[in-house]
Formats: sequence, C-alpha cells, structure tokens
Amino acid sequence: MTLAQSPSRSSAGVETQRRLLTFFAAGSLLPVLLLVYVSVVYLVPVARQGATSVEPAAIVMLIVASVILAVSGSILMTATSRRLGAIASSLADAVPAVPGVKADELDQAESAARRLKGVVEHQKAEIHNLRQEQAQLRLELRQLRDEMQRSIDDQPVPGTWDIDGWQGYLDQEVERARRYHRHFCVLFVQIHRFAETVAHLPSGEREEISRSITERLRSWIRLSDLMAGSPQQYYVMLLPETEITGGRKVAERLVARLCDGSFVTRSALEGISFESSGGIACYPSDARDAGSLVECARAALSAACAEGNGAVAIYNKDERKSGNWPPQVSP
Repeated sequence: MTLAQSPSRSSAGVETQRRLLTFFAAGSLLPVLLLVYVSVVYLVPVARQGATSVEPAAIVMLIVASVILAVSGSILMTATSRRLGAIASSLADAVPAVPGVKADELDQAESAARRLKGVVEHQKAEIHNLRQEQAQLRLELRQLRDEMQRSIDDQPVPGTWDIDGWQGYLDQEVERARRYHRHFCVLFVQIHRFAETVAHLPSGEREEISRSITERLRSWIRLSDLMAGSPQQYYVMLLPETEITGGRKVAERLVARLCDGSFVTRSALEGISFESSGGIACYPSDARDAGSLVECARAALSAACAEGNGAVAIYNKDERKSGNWPPQVSP
C-alpha cells in the first residue's frame, strides 16, 4: 500500500465503524424503551396501589428487557473498541514510518566529518603560512625603504662635487686664469668636533644634520662657485673671479652662520651650533699651480684653527718657509 492510497482506505474503514456504532447505539434504545414501558404500565400502578404481587407478564417483560439491554450494551462496547482500533490502525497507516539508519551510513557520515575536519585544519595551516609570508614581505618592504632612504642620503647634494672632480676642475681653472689673467680663491672650511656635537642624536638625525650643513653651505655661495667635502672632514670651495678680500668676506659669512645655532632636528628643539674655522688662498698672489694653491689654503686653515673658534685666516707666505710645511689641519 502506497502513501497515496492509505488515506482513502483508512477513511473507508472509519466510516464503516461509525455506521456500525450508530446501528448498535440505536438498537440499544429498544430495551431501554421496553423497561420504561414496563415501569409505567406495571410497576408504577403497583407501587401506587400498594399491591404485594406483580403480574407474571410484567416480570417476564422486565427480564427480557434486562437481557436485551445487557446484550446490546456488550455488543455496543465491542463495536466501540473495534472502531477505536480501526481509527488507531488508520492513523498508523497514514503516518509514514521513519526509515532506520544503517551502520554503514553512520560510518560514511563519520568519514565525511573527518574529511571536513582535515580540510579545515589544512585551511588553518594555509592561513598561518600566508600570515608569515605577509610579515616577511612587510619586513622586506621596510628594509627596501631603509635602503632607498640611505641611497637618497648618500647621494651628493645638488651642486656639490667629490674631491677628485673638484681637483680636476681646479686644474682647468688654473689654466683658464693663467690664459685670461684672472683671479680666484680657494677656501677651506673646517667644522670642529662634529662627531661629538651630534653624538647624542639618533643616527638618522645625524645624517640629516650632515646633509643639512652641506645643503646650506651650498645655498650660501654663488652658483658659479664649486664646493666639495663633508662636515666629518672639511669643505673646500673654488670661488671664481674672486680676489682675496672677497674670499675673506665669504669665509667670514659662512663661519658665522655655522656658529649661530641655526640647525634644528626633530629631537632637538633648540638650534645646534658648530665651531668652525676658515682658511683662504688666492691665485696668483699665493701660488700659480693647483697643488701649491691647495697647500696654501690648508696652511691658512691651520693658522685659523690655532686662533680658535670662528677665526678666518688668509695665507701668509712667511709660513711656507718654516720647517712645519705643509701644516696639518687639526680636527
């Protein structure tokens, strides 16, 4: 029997039981009516008249009515129980049975759960690896930024030269000045105790100060002037078309600005000043070749350093005759 057929057959069984129950209930009314009739016709008058005997016909009818009532009651109870059983069976047929779960199906479910757990663990491991790779990439990116910043810091300030390039240009300037009878000056600027002055600053700010000094010195001279060097050692400048008086004014201005405390860093709100000195030599009055001219400027710088902070000295020819030639510039 299919699920579509069970409701119609159960409904038919329930209807049959209902009809039988109605028939037996109606049949049970007959002995009840008979008892009522016997009571009204025979028993009530006897009770009113006070008679001591009852007619035999009334007794027979009473016995028959009782028997019929008992039989019809038992039949009615039997029919009722059968009807209830039919209703229960029809309900049982109407409700589909739940299929039982087999053992192999449970094993398959457990296996699927284990596979799902393995997939989840694999995904967790992948996420962990991705996070490690992300941290490594961030570290590499930070290192790359630091390298780029260092490369930017290592690049020379625009308008400055390295010592070798500056020396080569000095040779050319000597030949040009000799041909066209011109003057020019060579200026040395020495910053004293630079490392001790910036030792309390972080390394990045020390590099910032060093670059700042170079940039400002470059901005304080003419575009036609050539500059090379660093604050850790010294700066050397070639001042074309400049006589000794003009060279001295340039040196005094640069030394004064270095000493006035105008360099500020992120961690030092107050300005940082640097002790410095300057030495000047002029072509052709002091020397007529590049090497001798540099030695004269170094001798003037040595004399300025001996005088103290902020001093500017012009080369003195008499010093070249002393036994301390060439002089050494003190740091």
